[in-house]
Amino acid sequence: NAYKIAEALAELVWNSIDAGAQNININYITDEFGSITELKIKDDGLGINTFEIEKTFKPVLTSHKAVGKTKFSTTHGKKGLGRLAFHTFSNNAEWATTFKHDGKTYYSKITINQTEIKHCEFTDPIELLGKPTGTEVLINQVNRDFSDAYFQNNVLTFFFEYFAS
Repeated sequence: NAYKIAEALAELVWNSIDAGAQNININYITDEFGSITELKIKDDGLGINTFEIEKTFKPVLTSHKAVGKTKFSTTHGKKGLGRLAFHTFSNNAEWATTFKHDGKTYYSKITINQTEIKHCEFTDPIELLGKPTGTEVLINQVNRDFSDAYFQNNVLTFFFEYFAS
């Protein structure tokens, strides 16, 4: 399906926007055949508070963002689907996130595997000093049909049309 991957990536970008990100970067690595082997989406948003993981990532198909606004935009993601979008083109996703909690800054990782889509694993938050908030989503074990050409010809076109409207 031509737009499934593009729509899935758009959901992940919306998560960044909903987190108040001012900068969102998408980078990927390809193999010698042009297939994307790894994709990263990095933002400077508020991060994911893993002290509240039960509210932010569980249960599936719910969202703590269902009410209210971020300080930058009207909230888009209210259905709890964005964090699962990766499964349309990959088997694994990992969020490395830096966030504020009770006036302190913390870092944690969250991992979801497609075989256990309703289950996430996360590391205990580690306190950091002087680090900005933000999240980097690493998507690996990417399906072979997701290529650099597909990204350039389909995903970017979809993004220009979708986010411009």
